Amino acid sequence: MPDFIPVFIAATVSLLLLFLFFGGLITITEEPVQETAQPRPIYYDKIALGSNFTVADYGETYKLANLSGNVTSGLISEIDKTISFGASNRLDDFDQGKIWLDIKDTNLYGEFIIIINNNIVYRNATLVGEHEIRFSKDILNDENNILTVKAAGSGWRIWAPTVYIYDLKIYGEESEETTKTTSFNLTYVPSYARLRVYVYRREGDGYLKVKINGYNVYRGRSDGFKSFDPDILREGENTAEIIADPGTKYEVESVYITFE
Repeated sequence: MPDFIPVFIAATVSLLLLFLFFGGLITITEEPVQETAQPRPIYYDKIALGSNFTVADYGETYKLANLSGNVTSGLISEIDKTISFGASNRLDDFDQGKIWLDIKDTNLYGEFIIIINNNIVYRNATLVGEHEIRFSKDILNDENNILTVKAAGSGWRIWAPTVYIYDLKIYGEESEETTKTTSFNLTYVPSYARLRVYVYRREGDGYLKVKINGYNVYRGRSDGFKSFDPDILREGENTAEIIADPGTKYEVESVYITFE
């Protein structure tokens, strides 16, 4: 046997032993995979919807004039009514003028007409019952205004005039309509949500209402706390609306949502 064969066999055995002991002659190291960091949700204690604000749907009226009776218009007879009235130097307080009209009886042969300071503010064939008519305060004067009430002719009904029996009142109207709208963002939908409302002052008997994403979550006249279904909330933008019932004004200290 040649001399190199025992040496070759010994070297081969040594390599096999090294391979078994160290797990192989060549070790390949893989680079660790870099994971993209995911944004962590922001955890909230509370979300403020507003503080120190006013909401209102409120109107106050000031009576300026009253007129009642009947008006007619036909081929043979015509009866109009005219009076003068003042606005008691309160035009700066008014947002608009308002007419309350009660038609007691009519044959509807023609139109009912209301004229203030040569401006036709209403002209229509008017059914029996109560009606509200609003007009611009710009046509009024502080001291002297002329109101005329009349009927339009009965047209081809030459044998009978148009007839209206009515009661009419003119008011100056002061109105205030204010709502509170707030947007807020959430990174997650909580499992429990509660609305807290603190009221400073109320005028009128209506309710204060809070809507979130169009859902009614609160209705009350004073301080209140109300749990609501958190499923009406959503990740991303949410909208809250705070309003007052007609005829009511609220001065609100604060409104907010707590997550517990």
